[in-house]
Amino acid sequence: IAAGLADDCNGNGVPDPCEYAGISTEGETGPFGDEHPLVVTIADAGHAVSDLRLSIAVRADLDAINEAVQAKVGDTVVTTLWITSGQACPEQPQVQTVVVPMGTVNAAIDGSGGDLVVRVQSVGPVSVKECPDSFAFVAIDYVGDLAPADCLGNGTWDGCDIAADPSLD
Repeated sequence: IAAGLADDCNGNGVPDPCEYAGISTEGETGPFGDEHPLVVTIADAGHAVSDLRLSIAVRADLDAINEAVQAKVGDTVVTTLWITSGQACPEQPQVQTVVVPMGTVNAAIDGSGGDLVVRVQSVGPVSVKECPDSFAFVAIDYVGDLAPADCLGNGTWDGCDIAADPSLD
């Protein structure tokens, strides 16, 4: 990176000021169950340069062997959670973290025209009536590249792309 003026702490060849420090967003739904999914969208998401981390918490009617929770990134099911051992509406929500590979994240962003869409939905007969205070919550974290830009804010392209870095000549 030119004359050591910009750090490249993650070693990807893109100056750190030209990257997102990370994207973090979260969402929560009310009654969670049949036909009550949680959908969180990050508009105009930059391509990931790291894996994506989903932190999912659910309190719901999950007491039958065929009841579960699925998480999707785009149209891809990335995990099925809490195929239960007989708990319906537990006092504390069930919590799990899922790591989604960077390639899956980027394919989902490309497939949606630039948005990152994460969906948490029930599978099987998960009834909102049995657990009226049910909910699903998801926190989403990832690091992504910015499109070529004026990272220094001086009105001109300032070489966020490694091809424009004179120290690499």
